[in-house]
Amino acid sequence: MEKCDSSPCDRDPVREVTIVPSTKDPLSLTVTIHLADHVASCCVNADEAFVEFHGGGHHVHTAFEFREGRPDHFFVAALTVPAPGLYSYRIFAKILGHPLSREGTFDV
Repeated sequence: MEKCDSSPCDRDPVREVTIVPSTKDPLSLTVTIHLADHVASCCVNADEAFVEFHGGGHHVHTAFEFREGRPDHFFVAALTVPAPGLYSYRIFAKILGHPLSREGTFDV
């Protein structure tokens, strides 16, 4: 029996994180965590996943929803910020027992 070079837990469980404004309302954002192909739906916990945006004296906090897909699964959060501007964001989720934390800025 051959030994694998890396187990699923050793590989990055996140393929990509995207923030996309709506074409109809630029204040409405969809944040998506695209999970890698090797992440099974039983290995994620949507109860602890959230995204928050801070900017211009505003704070928006929204939970992610887990969605199954083919070939991969993903977390999706839809939110609306109150005004245009530069926002700092923080994304948190627990995937394969490991925390995912991403921070950055987004100009709405």
